Amino acid sequence: MNRRLIIIIGSSFAVILILSPFIYHKLSFDYRYNSNRTLWYRVSEGNYDAIILSNSLDYPTAGENTIRVRNGQLFQGINASCATCTPADYLPLTIEALFDRIYEECIRGTLLPICHIAYDETLGYPARVDTYTFYEDGIHAPSITITEVHILEPD
Repeated sequence: MNRRLIIIIGSSFAVILILSPFIYHKLSFDYRYNSNRTLWYRVSEGNYDAIILSNSLDYPTAGENTIRVRNGQLFQGINASCATCTPADYLPLTIEALFDRIYEECIRGTLLPICHIAYDETLGYPARVDTYTFYEDGIHAPSITITEVHILEPD
């Protein structure tokens, strides 16, 4: 066999071996996202009440938020420390919006997700969301972290 061919095959094998943990991480992250999103939509049918804790320093919905979603639409949002919040302020806190955010910030257009997402094992919703965004100048900053999500039992 040609020495050049052996070097090319060996180098290709080494590159694949080095990249395999990253490839596995990306594939398993995407699989967890898709399977949990499917489970959530099947279980919730667009109707739920939730308590979402946010660590945001910039948004009025920092702290504890209670939301009610009916037929996939935000019906009500409450944050005791924000008397001036409008329904639009709570839209990014719906489970559907959290899934969209995970997709946008962790899956679409990224080779390797640098996010930490914990899913509820029974219902599939994101129970904790830590994502990171990159600005145009290449600097990244932590995005708003959703520290806890609790789905409330139906009335």
